[in-house]
Amino acid sequence: MKQEKQGRVDARDVIIYDGRHKGYSPSTGRFQKGGETKMKREKRLGGLAATWALVVLLASHGWAAPENPALTKPQLQTGSTLKLEGSAPMHGFTSKATGLSLAMEVEGTASSVKELEKLLKAGKASSLLLEIPVKGLKSENKDLDENMYRAMKANDHPAIRFTMVQYAVSKASGSASMVKLSGEMTIAGKTRSLEMEAEMEIVDKELWISGKKELFMKDFGIDPPTMMLGMVSTNNRIVIQFDLILGLKSEENEPSPSGAGREVK
Repeated sequence: MKQEKQGRVDARDVIIYDGRHKGYSPSTGRFQKGGETKMKREKRLGGLAATWALVVLLASHGWAAPENPALTKPQLQTGSTLKLEGSAPMHGFTSKATGLSLAMEVEGTASSVKELEKLLKAGKASSLLLEIPVKGLKSENKDLDENMYRAMKANDHPAIRFTMVQYAVSKASGSASMVKLSGEMTIAGKTRSLEMEAEMEIVDKELWISGKKELFMKDFGIDPPTMMLGMVSTNNRIVIQFDLILGLKSEENEPSPSGAGREVK
């Protein structure tokens, strides 16, 4: 009479988990299919051992996983300004931003404004997002402000956003550099591609980026707001003028109350 029935397996050839043979059924005394054999187990453990040996060898020779490159994140400094200029029959108006927000990343490490300028000239700015709260735009005419907020759908789209796509820096007059930017401007929920130029220069140990851009409100689905209780409509054309001061330390990112800035020629 045979000592082993069909379907039985030598227990020594089966790996043990939690004190039990994997796949072993006490009620039948049989080992189910799928149990890991001793040969398979030794092969698996041998592969793990080889992997760990390679890691230890690389670590002992000073190898380490690559880290993310160092980034510099410039901050807007006190005195940065942005204003929106428009016109109407016999009238002009200026709306000044009372708040600005900048998120910018530059590849490399800068410990001074001069080093930051050098990185920017080398094309190392990888991202830039400028936001202007719509209800932070203030003119000397409250009725115009309210009409502008409605026209720009401020409740649904509370910020004007400019996202840089790419830029290039070239030499300008004196110590200044010319920056050509291309990106996307979003106003009242409408996004349009645009290009603009700005001047970059270190002034009194501060890095200034100054420029202006002509826009047309109807390109963004905006009906020009009115003045004088709705009797006077403003023109479709507006000009955004900005003076951004970049630094390496975080300060209050609000323009000066006077809205004063560098003259952009």
